[in-house]
Amino acid sequence: MFIVKFRGAPKGTSGRTGEREGITMKLRSMKGLSAFLGLLVAAASTGAQAADLGSTKDYGYATADMPGRWSGAYVGAGIAAAFGGARVHSGASGDKFDLSNDGTFGGTLYLGRNWQFGSWVVGVEGDLSYSALQQSGTSTVLGNVKASEQDFGALKLRGGYAFGSVLFYGTTGLEITHTKVSGSLIPNDQNYVNLGLLLGAGLEYDAGQNWILRSEAKIYGMGQRDVEFTSGARDMNEGGAAFTFGAARKF
Repeated sequence: MFIVKFRGAPKGTSGRTGEREGITMKLRSMKGLSAFLGLLVAAASTGAQAADLGSTKDYGYATADMPGRWSGAYVGAGIAAAFGGARVHSGASGDKFDLSNDGTFGGTLYLGRNWQFGSWVVGVEGDLSYSALQQSGTSTVLGNVKASEQDFGALKLRGGYAFGSVLFYGTTGLEITHTKVSGSLIPNDQNYVNLGLLLGAGLEYDAGQNWILRSEAKIYGMGQRDVEFTSGARDMNEGGAAFTFGAARKF
């Protein structure tokens, strides 16, 4: 939808003259709308041309939220603050102890594709992440235990609602990590590749010129697996959370 702004009739002119000028500007705006749509279709494969069409400086009118402004492919990068947790069951009596950590920082590369239907937006995304989280704890039964978790990335589905240049969304999918467990009473270092469910939510802002800024939070759980100690196998549960800030280029 195109909105035409009028400053009122200039000094020395009648109200009728102002009306005629208003009608003339509306006709020009309709012609501009037709030209804009034609150019938008022709420039669909060129991100730079699409960004130029988003400017209202040369046409004298402003636009409401352009249909499909969130549709398209994108690629981006960001930084993340990661936190994790692991719990080891130390015996048949149900005793357990937690591995502690101070969190860590990492980086991520992501790419995806959105489809917009009115104000609703759905999409798919994959990301490659790197963060090395160190966790440790001590038990009178199992001695010292260390778990090093490296986040590999995720495959996600996204869905959200757009308010003009702001998109609120939720996400779910699969998180992929690698964990190395070692300890004073673990005979050999044990390595696991984990696949777990993630849930998250975020906010994106269309900064113009096809740049999208992002803030996102997610949590994930890796379920339960056995860790072999000298006294036998013990259950360990682990999971994590991450807060990401990034910027992406839309094509």
